[in-house]
Amino acid sequence: MRILCLNHNLYQRGTYFRARAFARWLAEAGHRVTLLTCADHPSLTSRRHEAGYTEICTTRWGRVGRHDGGYAPLDNLWRLGHALRHRYDAVVSFDHRPNVALPAWLASVRGARLMFSDWADWWTRGGIVTERRPWRWMDGLEAQLEEGTKRRATAVTVISTALYDRARALGIPEERLLLLPPAAPIDAIRPQPGGACRAGLGLPADAPVVLMVGHAVWDAEMLLSAFLNVHKSFPRSRLVIVGSDREGRLAERLADYPARDCVTILSTVPFADLEHVLGAADVLALPMADTLVNRGRFPNRLADYLAAGRAIVASAVGDGGPVLRETGAGWAVEPTAEALGAGLRECLADGPRRSQYATAARRAAEGPFAPARRKAALLEFYARWGVTHV
Repeated sequence: MRILCLNHNLYQRGTYFRARAFARWLAEAGHRVTLLTCADHPSLTSRRHEAGYTEICTTRWGRVGRHDGGYAPLDNLWRLGHALRHRYDAVVSFDHRPNVALPAWLASVRGARLMFSDWADWWTRGGIVTERRPWRWMDGLEAQLEEGTKRRATAVTVISTALYDRARALGIPEERLLLLPPAAPIDAIRPQPGGACRAGLGLPADAPVVLMVGHAVWDAEMLLSAFLNVHKSFPRSRLVIVGSDREGRLAERLADYPARDCVTILSTVPFADLEHVLGAADVLALPMADTLVNRGRFPNRLADYLAAGRAIVASAVGDGGPVLRETGAGWAVEPTAEALGAGLRECLADGPRRSQYATAARRAAEGPFAPARRKAALLEFYARWGVTHV
């Protein structure tokens, strides 16, 4: 079958990794797959062949900015042109932003008979974009798009229990739903020797290292507050935060931060280098405030953390807490800075237990979070509507 995958994110950001995994699995099943995503720097349209499928980054004239949530006019026009020029049998839409929903609709007009939707974030009705809207009616309008694309889809995959429950509340029957958390990238991220990784980042070999990865550095302020408590107990400890600070919130917070000299901020790290960054950590932190946005998502970085084979301390929000408790891969703590700091201190102080959690993390990555298991579940689900192995 000819299958079009539509991702609204920038290349190698957020849901892109989920879209890439779906595209790869479908290509491995023998289908002709094209994945459209957004360029992360000014460039002409680029095309590459990845693991049996075609990946296209659409044209970008300007720098990354506020129109990168699926509203960039040039990106939308290019995608509509692509859907007009090419015929597909099926479309897989990742979330609902205009650069996904519009070309998906046109592809259906052009003959695509199967319309699959993947739901990976809680966007409206108190979600990611609600507070950004100057008028409530704008949130309601996008909610119609977010929910309507799921109601009209042939079938829907969801990343979290919260989104599964929301889909059921919309009246989508269970037979059209599949709860599919992310897969751990066990081939791309492997446990690395800590000494070499620290040297590569210029970190002291004998200093305790707490590390967080997050492209949008969500909830990083909670981690900064927690680290002050860690630093009191471990004066030589270091905090590494990997992610984009486009709004300057981290820079502002660090201006008068008491432990500023012990904090390293890295810009977005290429995915190919991520295993060496994660390998520098004694403990990987996943701070999450108890918000609707966080309850609705399942961070890809948790799957990355598992693959890295390091102990994890995460806020018990959404599905992350149960994952850590069931796999034994780390501490699940209350979603406060105080609890996060206490969990990090306990983790750093207990070397044998930290080692046990690190081993359990990699075991979970190769077991329940293995890509082969996620692939089998997705292909079995899609096969119900005729997307079978070729």
